[in-house]
Amino acid sequence: MIRPDLKDELHLLRLNPEILRDMIIRNRKDRVTDAEGNLIFKGKKTHAVKVPVSREAKEFDKELQEYLRRGELAGASAAGRQRFAIGFVMNAYRKLAASSAAAIHQALRRRHERLLRRDGEATSAPEEFAELDARYQGEFEELCAGGGGTEFFAGELALLEEMIAKAKRLLDHDAKLRAFIEQMVSLIHARDAAQKILIFTEYRATQDYLKTALEKEFGDGCVALIHGGQSLEERRAAIQRFEESGRFLISTEAGGEGINLQRSCHIMVNYDLPWNPMRLVQRIGRLYRYGQKKPVLVFNMHSPETLDGSIVDLLYERLETVVRDMAAVSSEFRAGLEDEILGQMAELLDVEEILQSANKVGIQRTKEEIEEALRRAREAAELQQDLFQYVSGYDRDEVREELTMTRQHLQAFVEGMFRRLGVRMSPATHGGLQREIDLPEALLAELPGWRARERITFDRAWGAGRSNVRVLDLDSPLVRLLLAKAKELRFDGLFAQVAGLPGDALGVAVLRWQNAQGLRMRQEFFALQLYADGRSECNGAAFSRWLLVPAQDGARAHDREQAKELFGQALQASDRRLAEVSSRDLHPESRQWLAAGWLG
Repeated sequence: MIRPDLKDELHLLRLNPEILRDMIIRNRKDRVTDAEGNLIFKGKKTHAVKVPVSREAKEFDKELQEYLRRGELAGASAAGRQRFAIGFVMNAYRKLAASSAAAIHQALRRRHERLLRRDGEATSAPEEFAELDARYQGEFEELCAGGGGTEFFAGELALLEEMIAKAKRLLDHDAKLRAFIEQMVSLIHARDAAQKILIFTEYRATQDYLKTALEKEFGDGCVALIHGGQSLEERRAAIQRFEESGRFLISTEAGGEGINLQRSCHIMVNYDLPWNPMRLVQRIGRLYRYGQKKPVLVFNMHSPETLDGSIVDLLYERLETVVRDMAAVSSEFRAGLEDEILGQMAELLDVEEILQSANKVGIQRTKEEIEEALRRAREAAELQQDLFQYVSGYDRDEVREELTMTRQHLQAFVEGMFRRLGVRMSPATHGGLQREIDLPEALLAELPGWRARERITFDRAWGAGRSNVRVLDLDSPLVRLLLAKAKELRFDGLFAQVAGLPGDALGVAVLRWQNAQGLRMRQEFFALQLYADGRSECNGAAFSRWLLVPAQDGARAHDREQAKELFGQALQASDRRLAEVSSRDLHPESRQWLAAGWLG
């Protein structure tokens, strides 16, 4: 929130960015009040509704997992667009089945019909999917999940026929739909027949399915729909009908973007849980916002007894535990921060990758992957929380002290480690964005699921949606392995010779700060060029460029006394940096030296 009494100072922000800390007021929904001191937001409560799985659902899930297993095996041996297409369809079926019996039944029938007609290419999932707005992915997947007119694997057609029959029986005995109508909607309306309910799903088939069921139970015209296929005027008209006379509004992800229903509704049902938890936060935001006069009630439906359902259940359960734990760390991290932290962590979790692996490596291994993903996401979310602390002590010159690191630095490190570890790399193709590498057996043994020859890229945008290309970033298993190998290296008196870096010695450390409660609040990389005349330079542009130059092994005799003197200079410089950043909210915690060496 911007202080209204300082609005005239906004035009000075570019010239005087230090006024930022005076202009910004940190506030939370749980403590925002009106002019009389009354809380504006009445809070929200979330309830998990576990749906018992029927015998028919268990039989279908078993058949589906076998289909996915065979499809994924076929995809692993395919190449190019075919590999992408198979992965796309398998992923879509997994998500559609978690949504509703109607959604997966319709998708399987479309696939069956296309195979019978032999129409369309085998690679029917267009590559534009990679650049698709995340809001529209569900509806897009649903549209393209029929695949092409060629079997992905031998016997697919026969297996589809068995699955369609089981899906039809599942429709006739749909425990999830029955629980939705009888245990939720009917009970809500028993207390207040005029109560309006917002219902979210990712898919149009589920949306139509629920509309039919609700109108059968509560009368024609009680349901309004919004989805990505409507124009803005059509969506506005549907919302108006819901607000004036409707009882239910069913929205897909695409349809729900930008709608605000806080003045007419305070109850939400998530008929399916989004695979990206960030979408759940955004769904709730349709109701839990300024203007809402009642406590917001959210009901999340899921079926934990199926394989994918159990993984989703575990993920959300662990995510909720971590988020609540973070929100309770101190008075700053309280309940009002939970959605914020959840959103931050959700952005850092590759949920689809976790779920895709479940069918391959089993539940226990998947649990381990979830724990590791949550650990990394938690670390990143904690760093993002630190930024709010940083606002109160903002210094316009602070960024000038930070080391400039780019994607090219990661690439230089990887290529350097490739040379040391015997990884062969082909010349770049596709405008310099893609390469092929040959991994030696010693590395392959530590990279489950990787092949001896892989296509790689350092560009996220290029690698997105290309299932046959590995994106090398800090989360890549290969990059993490290279980092571990680099830490294991012993140089036995050798040093790296790199031309072009001025100075007599180099010291590299991590500096850390904590708050008054002892919680780590900040850390930064500290690279110091030292000169014999007493001068020093911290995180200079020359050092950033130096990291891009390939190094050669060398040897050098050194002066012990000069080494002591230069190390003393490094200690003094690091002490000054620790003192400069310190404030009433930040106190020096530690200094960890990582490396040191001679220059010249």
